[in-house]
Amino acid sequence: MGQKPFIEALYDRHSSMLYSIALQISPTQSGAEEILIRTFQKIDQQAMFRDHHPADCANLIKLVIQTAIEYLGANVTANNFKIKQFEDTPILHKLLCEQMSLDNYCDENGIGRAEVTKIFRQEFAQIRKLKVSQHYEDKFKYG
Repeated sequence: MGQKPFIEALYDRHSSMLYSIALQISPTQSGAEEILIRTFQKIDQQAMFRDHHPADCANLIKLVIQTAIEYLGANVTANNFKIKQFEDTPILHKLLCEQMSLDNYCDENGIGRAEVTKIFRQEFAQIRKLKVSQHYEDKFKYG
């Protein structure tokens, strides 16, 4: 039995998270679906994410947000939406939602890349911990 094609495996692993983000940006469910489709088309056409890196999740989130902004055009800008998962993570919000570069964030806040990267990782760990906690709460709540 062969291995799943790369794009299928990536879709299986990340599509629900990316779709939930697209739903928070798009005013309609069909728009969110189109954003997800276009995001995975870009990944496939540009042969992105073929080599697995720890930053892939963050880069996928950035890509779905960029795709949403491109798709929705004047209806949305990088600064007029909030993603629920990133409300309590100011650096993730700036870098992902507002599409600010790491270097610009460092310059604007007078801190080094290493410090920002450390905080970025802590914020991602916080989100993962919250997600696992919510999963177990739901599991016990609904049986």
